[in-house]
Amino acid sequence: MPDSPTPIALGFHHVAINVSDVPRAILFYESVFGLRQMERENSGASTPTGAWFAVGSLQLHLQGRPPGAAKSDQHFALELTSHTGLAERAAACGGRFETARPLPGYPFRANVYDPDGNRIEVLAR
Repeated sequence: MPDSPTPIALGFHHVAINVSDVPRAILFYESVFGLRQMERENSGASTPTGAWFAVGSLQLHLQGRPPGAAKSDQHFALELTSHTGLAERAAACGGRFETARPLPGYPFRANVYDPDGNRIEVLAR
């Protein structure tokens, strides 16, 4: 077996998830997490419909896909400054919220599901 290569990945640039209703998904991510859209680059690689958000130094890309597209356990995790009112905001925007077992260093952990059923793991210290 060859030696392990020197790591070349610097970190995540973006996470892309599929959504069936782009305007509804934009409202959800803006209203629940306070994210703000950024300009989409027309690289030719992205889907024709969707939205991009800045999340700290990273990006979240919502990709418009037809309803019923295959689902998986795809998810991403957000570290939050506060989780107060998160469940209520998610429900008000067509999502759902469920608590999860805490992780070491994170006494608060939950899963928020957007209106398309995409899982967003949320953690807070």
